[in-house]
Amino acid sequence: DDALSRTRALEALEVEYAAKQAISQKEATALHDAEHLRAQRALQQRQLAERLEVLQRHAPAAMNLLSAEDQERQVAEVRQRAESETLERVRAIEREKEAAEEELRRAHEEALRSYEESQKE
Repeated sequence: DDALSRTRALEALEVEYAAKQAISQKEATALHDAEHLRAQRALQQRQLAERLEVLQRHAPAAMNLLSAEDQERQVAEVRQRAESETLERVRAIEREKEAAEEELRRAHEEALRSYEESQKE
């Protein structure tokens, strides 16, 4: 009886530890992903600026394909798209975190219920 309750308590601790470890890993990954998305956005903006600079340098003034307004609009579109993608990824990470926390809560409650039932027997 005592060995069984100890085994169940140990199993409950193992479940709780595994769930907490999964949440920690998701949080660490989320931080890295957000930094990666910011770096990607900065890279896209720099590449666009470089393309516009090359175009302006090599295209005669009369043949300039993009007006200043068009350039600004393109930069704004890239920035908006990058920000939108970043926001969506952050939301997805938050949803994953909430789901993992809910799973941890359920597993902990189940382990606690199991442990309490074993103590009644």
